[in-house]
Amino acid sequence: MKRGIGFLLLFVMFASLSVLFISISQQAAEARRMNAAVRENLQALPVRYPEPIVFLDAHGEVFHEDYTQFRSPLPLGDIPVFIRRLFIANEDADFYDHIGFDAGGILRAIAANAERGGMSEGASTITQQLARMRYLTSEKTYERKAEELFLARSLESSMSKDEIFEAYLNEMYFSNGVYGIGAASLYYFSRPLADLNEAEMAFIAAIPNNPSLYDPLKNFSATKERQERLLEAMPITEEKRNALAAQSIVLNVKTKKTDAPAYASFVLNELRQLISEAEGFSEQLRSGSAQKRAAAQKALDLAVSDTLSRGAVIETAMQPVKQEQVAAAVRRHTAPHHVEGAAVAVSNDLREVAAIAGGSQYQEAGFNRAYQAIRPPASAFKPLAVYAPLFEETRLPLSSKVSGGPYCADGFCPDNYGDAWYGEVTLLEAFRNSYNTPALRLFHSIGAEKVFNYLEPFGFAYLTSSDKGPASSIGGLERGVTPYELAGAYTSFIDGFYRPPRSIRSVKSRTGEVLYEWPEHELAVWHPETVRKIRIMLAETVKSGTAASVMESTSYTGAKTGTTNNFHDYWIAGLNDRYTAAVWVGTDTPENLQRLERQELQMAIFSEVLKPVRY
Repeated sequence: MKRGIGFLLLFVMFASLSVLFISISQQAAEARRMNAAVRENLQALPVRYPEPIVFLDAHGEVFHEDYTQFRSPLPLGDIPVFIRRLFIANEDADFYDHIGFDAGGILRAIAANAERGGMSEGASTITQQLARMRYLTSEKTYERKAEELFLARSLESSMSKDEIFEAYLNEMYFSNGVYGIGAASLYYFSRPLADLNEAEMAFIAAIPNNPSLYDPLKNFSATKERQERLLEAMPITEEKRNALAAQSIVLNVKTKKTDAPAYASFVLNELRQLISEAEGFSEQLRSGSAQKRAAAQKALDLAVSDTLSRGAVIETAMQPVKQEQVAAAVRRHTAPHHVEGAAVAVSNDLREVAAIAGGSQYQEAGFNRAYQAIRPPASAFKPLAVYAPLFEETRLPLSSKVSGGPYCADGFCPDNYGDAWYGEVTLLEAFRNSYNTPALRLFHSIGAEKVFNYLEPFGFAYLTSSDKGPASSIGGLERGVTPYELAGAYTSFIDGFYRPPRSIRSVKSRTGEVLYEWPEHELAVWHPETVRKIRIMLAETVKSGTAASVMESTSYTGAKTGTTNNFHDYWIAGLNDRYTAAVWVGTDTPENLQRLERQELQMAIFSEVLKPVRY
């Protein structure tokens, strides 16, 4: 019965092939039209496979990789001749002579399938295999085989033989999420293909025939046996064949780098901003109509997706020792108390993001509190929203007096800590001890509009129009700021200039072409005298004020603390000679954390974050 069905299938296939060959010879015009249509369809389907995103630290070392398919395409000229000959000999000896398929091979396969009563023999050329990998499923039917023939012929019409062979070697599946001969070399031996010996090349060449059966991590012996069968087809001496088969194969499997996931998360977020600025989408998103904003958002999504899918090397400012120090500090001080935390450290000399902690025990693709947690900054906002604008507007000395007694503005009547009231206090004393009513008085005297004009260069993304009220004087914002934003704004107290701290130095293609870089520009935001006074006040706060428990590790250390109502959030921001930093401690769902007030976790973390490290 099976043999009868097989011969029937044989007859059907012969008939199909006859029609195909008659069409080619007797109806050339129709065949050309069909071929052109197929070629047009193929060209309309761009062949692009996602390539890895590689993150380099400040020293040029890989610290993180982002991919689901590991690929490392190579030009044909960089693929050793030995492995090219190996695939030709075993997969398609007449590759450079046929037109995309081998009619004789197809007939032999049909006969063999008919004899077996099924379809197992494929007789696929390298071109057919490429067509199947790109455009078809792996099902074994005569209908799918006919499609494969047409597609193979069209590929031959639109690509050179070398282009087809290069694509084939780069797109084959080598098990374990690895695609292409170049990636297989890096994955299984942790060396470039050109550095493998011929026995190793033949070993990885054994995998694509059946990636499950010849997975060397699970079926090493089966892969080794197939390697030896591949060598038997090579036109080499018996002596060399035996020598290659006898060589020991020792795998050195690549481990995907996933260090510093919080920093990598921040980099990807910044990459989106960088592309938006470079491609002109930011302006459209800020000021365009709703329709234009929607179109710009869609275009930006496509641009980001395109950049990521092409693969890129992102050179970052991440300092690996500092990164581990900061992440460990947040983890060590928050985890035992079952709270969360975040920290950002910016290098003062280059204004780059040196390290980030996104949570107590941040996991990849998790909620990154360093730039996603938006919380009212409380009194840590006072240097930016009260005292620096005050000195810009007045030139008052630090010894000037202000009342620490009760004060209301537009119905807002804050208390000082512990419900204490004070008489006349100096500006330095009010700042150092974080008195609220003096801050409100000063804010009210400057005016909210002027204050917010001074805040504008910092680009706080979550300020609202309702924040232009008296509560902002003590950091009582409707939504708030992120640790990254606050750390960035405090860098203006280094020298009066501001530019947003960046983690990305450059984005390059895998061939080294620079795709994106941030332009270098900075703004003068504070007068030198303003900076001098603020730095004195921040230093005094560390020496004898609310940040007195901060450990000083360089010749200068200054900081300002902040605690929100009901003890929901603990903040500290400041700088020393090396770094500017902001630290937040709290919970994702706000709760009263008065139990931790005396623990001063934020200051313990801050002390470690500012501590210089050796590289």
